[in-house]
Order: sequence, then structure tokens, then C-alpha cells
Amino acid sequence: QEVAASEAVDQETSGESASIGEILCLPGLLQYSFSYMFLKLVNYALFLWLPFYLSEGIGVDKSLATLMSARFDMGFIVGAILAGLASDITTHYAGMPMRSPIVSSFLLISLLPMGILRFSTDPDVIKYAIFFCGILQGGPADALTSAVSVDLGKHPSLQGKRATSTVAGAIDGTGAVGAAVGQYMVGMLSDRLGWKSVFIFLLGCLASDLFRLCKEISDVRASRGSAYCA
Repeated sequence: QEVAASEAVDQETSGESASIGEILCLPGLLQYSFSYMFLKLVNYALFLWLPFYLSEGIGVDKSLATLMSARFDMGFIVGAILAGLASDITTHYAGMPMRSPIVSSFLLISLLPMGILRFSTDPDVIKYAIFFCGILQGGPADALTSAVSVDLGKHPSLQGKRATSTVAGAIDGTGAVGAAVGQYMVGMLSDRLGWKSVFIFLLGCLASDLFRLCKEISDVRASRGSAYCA
């Protein structure tokens, strides 16, 4: 264990940095980056617009709307821990980095509470849906910007070159694009078509996440014999 730890440190403190071209060619980087783009779009839309939607869209008192929205952040904390624990377990039993199944499972289940937000107007139901949205979307978001970045940054094709921070920046930077676009889309859709259309849009973004991650899982299965699988 001490030798493995020493090798990991050496990779990040010695040798040359990987080029942008080498990093962009890492298997799975583009899938994870675009998945995080859609996921961050959804997360920021809920984080920034939920209080306004609850007060203006369904008539909840503003102070109560703020408290209800805080459940999304609480869920984020729980989801990050659960997703991290689960992905460590799958990685241990697979004998290789194996994050995509956990991320995909969380996102698949998150379609349910998002659907509840789309159809329900009962505050007692919505507050639990918000909490579970935080759990099921927060876990994958933290996994993509932390554990996945480290796994890709140590890909054997890099031959020991430094890349972890650049990989994390590429994934998070792509996510920032989604967050920016999402704010514009939410405002436009809510004004022109109403709030129900906003949640249809957000559900579509989550479905796009699942499609890209399922593609990544199929690539993993196709390359199980290789030394590294994303």
C-alpha cells in the first residue's frame, strides 16, 4: 500500500504534463464531460429557481419556499456520501475503476422525484421530492468531478504523465457551460410556456445523461480485457 501511494504521488509531482490532445483522447472523458454538462444544468436550475417556482408557480409562502428548497442541498450532502461509498464498493469488487453504473443508477431513479415535481402541487409531497432529487443528483455530480477525474487522470495511456487537475477542469468547465445555458432556458421556458415545460426540459436533460453514460458502460463491457476500464 505504501508503494502504491508513493507511485501515485510520484505521478503527480514528477515527469511531464500530458498534452491537451492526449487528455481529450482519454476514453470516456467526453462522455463524462457532456454528462456533467447536462447534470450541472439540472442542478443549478433547481438550486437557483426552486424558491421562485414554489412561491410563484404553486403559491407557497416565500419563507416556506426557501426552507423547502434547502432540502435539495441537504440531499446533496447525503447523496455525495452514498454515491462515493457505492462506487468504491463496485470498484473494489470489479478490480478496476467502476463509477458509471452507480452514477447511471442514481440518475435513473432521479427521474421519479423529478416527475413528481412536474405533476404534483402538494407542498408535503414536493418537499420530499426535492430532498430525493438532491440525493440522486448530488451523488453523481460529486462523483463526476472527483473520483472519475482521478481515475481518468491516472489512465495507463498517459504513461505516468500529470493530468488529474486538467481532467477535473475539463469536466467541470464543460459543466459550467450547461449551467449557463440552463439559466437562460429556464427563464425563457417559464415565461413562454409555463413551469411544466421547464420540468419536461430538465427531465430530457437527465435522460440525455443516462444515454451518454449507458454508452460509456457499453464501452466498458467491450474492453473488460484491457488494463483499465472507465
